[in-house]
Amino acid sequence: MKVDNKIKIIFAAQFSDPINGMILINRLFFHHIASTNSYEIIKFDLGNGSPASIKKLVLRLKPIFKLCYYLVSNYKRKNCTIFYLSVSHAAGMYFEFIPWVISSKFVNLRIMHHHTYKYINKKSCLMQVMQKNKNTKNIFLCEHQQIHFNNLYKKSNSYLNDYILSNFFYFQFLNKNSLSHHLKPCGPQIQIGFLSNLQIEKGIFELFEIVRIFKNDTRVNFSIVGPVHDKKIFKLLKEFDGYSNFSYSGPLYGHDKSKWFEKIDIFLFPSHFDSFPLVLMEAMFYGSIALSTNVGCIPNLNLQEFIFNKENYVESVINFINSFLVSNEFRDLAKSKNRNYFNEIFNNSLNIDSDIIEIFKI
Repeated sequence: MKVDNKIKIIFAAQFSDPINGMILINRLFFHHIASTNSYEIIKFDLGNGSPASIKKLVLRLKPIFKLCYYLVSNYKRKNCTIFYLSVSHAAGMYFEFIPWVISSKFVNLRIMHHHTYKYINKKSCLMQVMQKNKNTKNIFLCEHQQIHFNNLYKKSNSYLNDYILSNFFYFQFLNKNSLSHHLKPCGPQIQIGFLSNLQIEKGIFELFEIVRIFKNDTRVNFSIVGPVHDKKIFKLLKEFDGYSNFSYSGPLYGHDKSKWFEKIDIFLFPSHFDSFPLVLMEAMFYGSIALSTNVGCIPNLNLQEFIFNKENYVESVINFINSFLVSNEFRDLAKSKNRNYFNEIFNNSLNIDSDIIEIFKI
């Protein structure tokens, strides 16, 4: 039902399956804004997937044209309007460029939500143009992302219109179970897990190198979870069929994924390129010690001894696992620190509703 006295938000983002971290965040953020009942929200699903064929290209362009038409027709109604855009990771930005540029003439305020480092690690001409208009606010995942973005696009005066919205904020909506404050006991065999797409950029070769070091070591068990789209990587998995302490389960979702996390003692995240992965938070939530590379916003979490440089990740993880195996004192201290880190970061991320109100203030 239309409510004339409410500010209108044209909320444009990717919502469609197949789901990934960004799409999950889009869904959670949309539902949170809608639940405030403070705005009239018009939702536009910008689609998902690479336009690899003419048919897929048409499917991607259709919602873009609908959005452009709505932006123009909305202006004729003289409504007080906000245009919110969740920027895509890759090719989707080329489609989103069109309505974003058009919107500068037809809305009162534009909000751009950044989920990636792809146009921050390397400058994008499209993003340069998209940032030219003055009636724009930016939402970043962390201060590190904000600083690098503003330095790259020379936006030295934009900090008053910048907001930090950590992905930890959404975690309260993902897990209905109360946070467990007890330390998860280890069984006779240390369970080491990896859950992500099995891709080179996710550090799959580094993972395989670690598994080889502990080949058939009965003190540890490696459980690998996630989809494989690369035939070469799928063939490499066959090498580990003969390992007594290795299993690959394919992708897991929902309750099955939660049960998997409950068994994991050490979670490996050797990614070469990431922003603010939800899977890292999930691991910590279930009491798993998350050992990550120092990419994207991860260093801002201040996890200290659980974050390693990409260049020496394998060596650092091997040393950590060996210490974890031989020293009960090291093991207990690591678990305690992991829980304390999570509690501190999670609690600090909860009370930011006032910031969200400020973001959508015209």
